[in-house]
Amino acid sequence: MIFVIFVFAMTIVSADVNECLKQVLLNLEDSGATIEFIKATKWNRENIRLPSLPLKTLQKYSSVDIGMLIIRRHYLGQEALVKEMNLKNGFDYKSKKIKIALAATEDDIFSILKTGEFLNYHQVKKTNGESLLSQRRGVENRLIGINYGDENIAENVTNQKNIALIQEIRPKSAYLFLGDLPQYPDLGATRIRSQYGNIFAVMKNEVKDRAVFTTHDSLAANTAYTFNARPKEPLRATPDGHGDYSSYFEAQIYGRLTLDDVDYWMVDLDGLTPSEIKELKESSGTSLSKLLTTGIPVYKARAVSYGKRREVTKGTKINKD
Repeated sequence: MIFVIFVFAMTIVSADVNECLKQVLLNLEDSGATIEFIKATKWNRENIRLPSLPLKTLQKYSSVDIGMLIIRRHYLGQEALVKEMNLKNGFDYKSKKIKIALAATEDDIFSILKTGEFLNYHQVKKTNGESLLSQRRGVENRLIGINYGDENIAENVTNQKNIALIQEIRPKSAYLFLGDLPQYPDLGATRIRSQYGNIFAVMKNEVKDRAVFTTHDSLAANTAYTFNARPKEPLRATPDGHGDYSSYFEAQIYGRLTLDDVDYWMVDLDGLTPSEIKELKESSGTSLSKLLTTGIPVYKARAVSYGKRREVTKGTKINKD
């Protein structure tokens, strides 16, 4: 499969952009924080020069703060899109009704609950999707317009510790669920892929500050949009060439992601009787029983259809007792 990626934010941050960043990064300890990207000196194989993350950035900020810096730089770099999609009364992707939901298998959940952290493909070296590590790295670099450096000899790759930091910054993929939008009946066809798991960690809304989204699988996406986007109407799902219902809206979250970022869980218990669910709750070795000990609300996952869009929403709450 050939992936053609067009990067809007691939230029070095200008002085004006740095000044804008100083104004918007008030959440950081240093309100004047910016990333002084290393100027690219070589063309990559797609004939794109991507600026690199400098070592001092990795040493100064947490991966969460770096994720926010990267996203805001990306937003400011999309000048043409910002003008087109920054309408005062435009569609609000930061609405709490729109959810980022990370899917996980039962095995994934055991690992997540053990470490308290959601890891990406680069950290665990495996995926439920269909890509090679090198391919995934290249797509992520081009989509956000940054050379992270963990796959090349660069200033910030001096030891395994720095590589681990870069891998922590790299995105974790999740679904983006828009919910019921009857005023927009045709937003394209999407589906839920069972291979990613039937347990969903729905993220808190502030996670959007360090996330972007694509209108289908990011491996085949042309553009990553920030959640600051305010288009006239919500963006339509883009067919990815594998059938009418193979697409989905995808979010990519940058920086360390932990249980503290989870708003609630959704678990697919479709087809199970009340007695079977009760047994899962009471059996100490099941994922459901362990989720109920996290202190994070747990709900039944409910599959829904909004026209051709397939999504998951929360059903009834599952109580521990």
